[in-house]
Amino acid sequence: MKSSLTFLLVLFSFSSLFAQTECTVKIVYAMNKSRPPSYTFKTDPITESAKYYWSFGDKTNSDSPSPTHTFKTSDTYLVQVKVVTSEGKSCYGEVKTRFEGGTATISNILSGKGKVKKVASTDGCGLLITLENGTVIVPVEMIPAFEFKDGQYLELAYELMKDKPSGCTLGISAKIHKIAEIIVPTVCKIPITFEKINSTPVSYKFKTDTQPSDSKFYWYFGDGGSSSLVDPTYTFKKAGSWVINLKVVDKAGKVCYGETKGIFEGETNPLLTSRGKVKRLTATGCDLVIALDNVILIPAKMATDFQLKEGQYVEFTYEKFAEKVSTCKEGTDVKILTIKEIQTTLECKAYFTATNKIWSDLVMIKKVAFSNLSVGDIQELSWNFGDNTALSKEAKPIHEYKEFGSYKVCLSILTKAGCKSEYCAEIKVENLTIVAGCKFDIVVKPKEATPNTFLFYAVSPAEIKTWSWKFGDGKTSDQKNPEHVYEKTGIYEVSCTITTTAGCSETRVIKHTVLTAPLANCKGAINLLLFDPTDKCNGKATVKLLDENATEIKNVKYLWSDGRTGSTAENLCPDKTYTIQAIVEGVCQKNTSFTLLSKPIWRASTVNGKNNFTVISPKEGIKYEWNFGDGKVVAGTDINYNFENDGVYNVTLKAVSGSDFSEYSQQVVVMKSITGTDIINKSELEVFPNPVKEILKINFGNPVQGAMFIEIRNIAGQRLYAQQLKTEGFNHAAINVQQFKSGIYFLRVTNGKYLITDRKFIKAD
Repeated sequence: MKSSLTFLLVLFSFSSLFAQTECTVKIVYAMNKSRPPSYTFKTDPITESAKYYWSFGDKTNSDSPSPTHTFKTSDTYLVQVKVVTSEGKSCYGEVKTRFEGGTATISNILSGKGKVKKVASTDGCGLLITLENGTVIVPVEMIPAFEFKDGQYLELAYELMKDKPSGCTLGISAKIHKIAEIIVPTVCKIPITFEKINSTPVSYKFKTDTQPSDSKFYWYFGDGGSSSLVDPTYTFKKAGSWVINLKVVDKAGKVCYGETKGIFEGETNPLLTSRGKVKRLTATGCDLVIALDNVILIPAKMATDFQLKEGQYVEFTYEKFAEKVSTCKEGTDVKILTIKEIQTTLECKAYFTATNKIWSDLVMIKKVAFSNLSVGDIQELSWNFGDNTALSKEAKPIHEYKEFGSYKVCLSILTKAGCKSEYCAEIKVENLTIVAGCKFDIVVKPKEATPNTFLFYAVSPAEIKTWSWKFGDGKTSDQKNPEHVYEKTGIYEVSCTITTTAGCSETRVIKHTVLTAPLANCKGAINLLLFDPTDKCNGKATVKLLDENATEIKNVKYLWSDGRTGSTAENLCPDKTYTIQAIVEGVCQKNTSFTLLSKPIWRASTVNGKNNFTVISPKEGIKYEWNFGDGKVVAGTDINYNFENDGVYNVTLKAVSGSDFSEYSQQVVVMKSITGTDIINKSELEVFPNPVKEILKINFGNPVQGAMFIEIRNIAGQRLYAQQLKTEGFNHAAINVQQFKSGIYFLRVTNGKYLITDRKFIKAD
């Protein structure tokens, strides 16, 4: 069964960006003498000609350089600002504190910004306020005490009083409810210059104009480095385009700012490895390029004599140039260090699962059911069961072994496109086992939206009395389900010792990987495609990081909690929790976890006219839900259920543990009989032997009453055999096919109303 699980998480909230930026501004504010109270905000430093984006934490915003804001209620608010300079650089600041607030109760209160203008008293006017929308208002009533001055720039809340003339014909009378002056700051700017020093590694000397003595200097180099020297010499950690910021504070407290941007060489130019296809571009200055999933690389320099050819698929190592050296503008200039051509293959992959836990009858426990989960448009397949028996061509065979033991089983496939693949796995044919009373497993799950914080569980069918946890970093706990925070990334040895109420004691040790330092959460979702395991560690999972439009994001690094990497993981064990971290390097990350519950195998039987549905080997702590395909859902491990009408039903058993689940569906045919209701489970019905020489046998699994109609046709569709059988409580039938010629035939079994099965068999000489 394939189940697709989607876990959704929101990312890139406004506040999450502050953890990643290296350019910050300080928010300063002052409380105004107004009713209700208001606050005027500004930034330090203040950037000239910049755009401002304020968020006041109460779902209101402003684009003013120095806004005045009134909070509706007194509370603690997170005030944030984003400043975008004229060069496109973004800086961020935030402050979280308690602000006093109040609400206006007048429904027709308006708000706006405007400038105070003093006019001649002969016009019947005094001070007017010209708003940004062109409205001119005459203050005739003031709730807060405020002194107007000519030329002030204000932010205010007002109510138009058209029925209360002021005697001034130049504007509309207004009642002022809130008012505050907006302070437009002045900025002190200083230049920044730099020169390259030809040292090893390359460094740069930075300078500014002569500043007053005893001034303090604060240099920020964009790559995380800083300096307090007057004229610092700096080596960048890596090559790239960096924004340099300088803040100078003199003895009197005057603050000046400088900023410049440039392309700088670094200590190391990182060596990169990738694969891509060679393409030819017709754009100006371009020729042969290497196309990756989402970027074009321009081989501006080759350190090898390898000849690029259009259509090649190559694997190579390269370095990026710090600045553009070619005339091709369609991609990134690189230096190719090593390169080789690799051959691509047609996509196909053989894969299967196997189990012998589908039978409740111990006589049948040596029969193993195989499920073909291969990828590709299969034309031919072949099973080798590893016990020197004949090969099988069935898609999902059931093979009976003579002895218990381990067998190497191989599945070979050939697709219509000519792709060949083989998958081999060792299977164990073993008897039903009894779970030890002290057996338990450790499950680790990440705590939602809390980096490097994990929840630990000891899962056991037994009743646990005590727990003793060791987290591998010196910390311990005796809680049942402890929560633990790791301060550093790495691989930790986690152990837990339990004692059950029966006096049994057991210790379990696992390796737990604390992945990378937290980044912002990625938008979109993690999509999981799971192939359920049987009772062995043969589960499989494929993970994809999707954006908000459900499109797969490329160049994602996937880290698994058991140390493996990549988007696909095989040999996953049932009933074990796995955690995945998807990382877009330097941008964002997203975590999820899942448990591959073992497939809940079940069988149906009819006893004395009653239908029994039974879970084979149920597990402690798992909830089982039956959906009988007729709208009824029942919980339990052993259910007596009678259908109201005969017919064909798709019965599904769902195993649920928290948010994890696994399903197993089988079709059953329900037939009314003189003794009650008979059930035939289609997946348990057997037609054998195949190939057959003389007697073809049909095993219905359960005893059935009434007539069965059997029909056999050849490969041309001609009907060669038709017979009505009276089963009368038997669970099997037999047909003599000795007179048929060798070849392929098709068997159909019905009860005259419903299709029981369609099977293909081979008549052998």
